[in-house]
Amino acid sequence: METLREKLEPFKKYGQMDKARAILAGKGWSESEIAKITNPLPENIKRGISSLPNVNKILSEHIAAGNDKEDSLVVEQNKLLGKWENFLQNHIKSGVTNPKNQQVVTPGTSLILLRNEADKKGVSPQSFDLMLSKLVREGRIKLDDEQAREFNLMTKGIGRVKSVGEYLFGE
Repeated sequence: METLREKLEPFKKYGQMDKARAILAGKGWSESEIAKITNPLPENIKRGISSLPNVNKILSEHIAAGNDKEDSLVVEQNKLLGKWENFLQNHIKSGVTNPKNQQVVTPGTSLILLRNEADKKGVSPQSFDLMLSKLVREGRIKLDDEQAREFNLMTKGIGRVKSVGEYLFGE
């Protein structure tokens, strides 16, 4: 992927990442794969995600411990999702426009990649979308144009978009 990222540098330098994404999509790359190439998650976000709770695992343990009453599960789920919501609020960053060239934008946090990582930790795409909608509606985060495009794709029902590597190798 590094070689491909290097080949995309001229597109980035001249503010033509939309064109680069369109070329990759035309070659059959998924939205998730394109995001991994053009805007991978920063290491600090990956580390933060690894420290967040696995919602399904904890709820399963909760049930196994005999705490299977619906009210108890809802309280536990809301507590776990609250941790995720706080993480999203603190880690979703908007893109930054280069003052010397308004077409060149350093991309913000990829929402598609964040949602895929959350899904791996037991947060359903629907729960992720609801948390994100709430954060935007309450003005706790602001989406840049690319994030708004990703959010629009996600909420139109594309679900979790696995990459070819995930299908073949579980990456």
